[in-house]
Amino acid sequence: MKRLMLFSLALLIVSGCAPNYNTDEEVVQETEDEEEQRYIIPTNKLEEDTYRTILPYVPGVARGYIVDRVKNRYDIDEVEQGLIRQAKDVFDPEKYFFQEGQYLTEDTLGEYLGRQPTKEEVQEHLDENEDANPEDIQVGLNPPLDDDEYKEADKEKRKEMQEDSPQILSYIHEQNYLQRVNEDQMQLGGIAVALVLKSEYAFQTDIGEPTLYTEIDEAELLKFGKETAEKVINRLRDREELADIPILIALYKENEASGITPGNYLTKAVVDPNGRTIGEWENINEQYVLFPSGKAERDHYDQYEAFTAFERDVGEFFPNYIGVIGTGYFNGGNLHDLSIDITIEFNGKQEVIGFTQHVYRLVQEHFPNHYDVEVNVMSPERQESVVYRKADKEEPEVYIYQ
Repeated sequence: MKRLMLFSLALLIVSGCAPNYNTDEEVVQETEDEEEQRYIIPTNKLEEDTYRTILPYVPGVARGYIVDRVKNRYDIDEVEQGLIRQAKDVFDPEKYFFQEGQYLTEDTLGEYLGRQPTKEEVQEHLDENEDANPEDIQVGLNPPLDDDEYKEADKEKRKEMQEDSPQILSYIHEQNYLQRVNEDQMQLGGIAVALVLKSEYAFQTDIGEPTLYTEIDEAELLKFGKETAEKVINRLRDREELADIPILIALYKENEASGITPGNYLTKAVVDPNGRTIGEWENINEQYVLFPSGKAERDHYDQYEAFTAFERDVGEFFPNYIGVIGTGYFNGGNLHDLSIDITIEFNGKQEVIGFTQHVYRLVQEHFPNHYDVEVNVMSPERQESVVYRKADKEEPEVYIYQ
């Protein structure tokens, strides 16, 4: 286990997160099969605006499935954490408790993420099954592709068909927000759902053929996402236990699979209890920007200049550094958080300490204190130290790992 030179990491974890069973509260939640389950509510919160999570922790019913569906690991984290961030505007962290999704199972998601049948396929099924309900076979939410025509098509025609009908929907992420109904009982108080949408569609015309890529225009992505959101809301409402629960639904645009920053949430809407239609969508002005990059220089020149000056001074005193890469989180056009990774070859612990002191000074010198700054100092083998300054603070905090 890693130890910190200036602070004990183990102590921080115990004092910040571990449940104290002398002061924590016990509540009862009625599960979907009407059985009662007892949980512990921790009294501690890491920060004022974070959700508390009931214990023992309840994994989501589709746990891990997102890894198979979303190819960029940065997107996987942001889908979850970004949706929690959006949920705070709807489900107050002072009144609600977080729980992973308990309704959209892996099997259900597997069906939803498939392709819609074509009109001809639906009609053929109805002709063969007179008592069939059309809705029962129209489970997939991605755009249709005629299988029979595709099998007969040559390579160029298949490429054209794939590009004209990309599978846009990668994943549907669900979160539950619990609410107390009295001193010792808790129930589902809200659901948040994210539709994860591809910005780039990868496909093969046949097994063994090279992977081809086509970009998906954001206007097309939004149109598809909003139409699909209506279908998802109605399917959730068809479940008796979810009929009168408020639902937050949001559209997330993935970054390309090889990207080293996440994508971003585009828009969101709230559907009131018993509602089946989405009224007004609210645009989300969030963005992750890579530093250094042409986009950072073009759209955020002041922050770009500060970063490049920081990078230059890092190399001036420690020329054996391997690289400096930053990710800036912008909300409403303003930088809220800048995370920087520095990889460097060290020859001893004292060199780590000296370099960390150098970074400490550079953070104060180059970055104003109206946004969070975190600098992770790493060797090729492990993380060596971190320098962190919260917005509005004058002095950074420093942690050096033993």
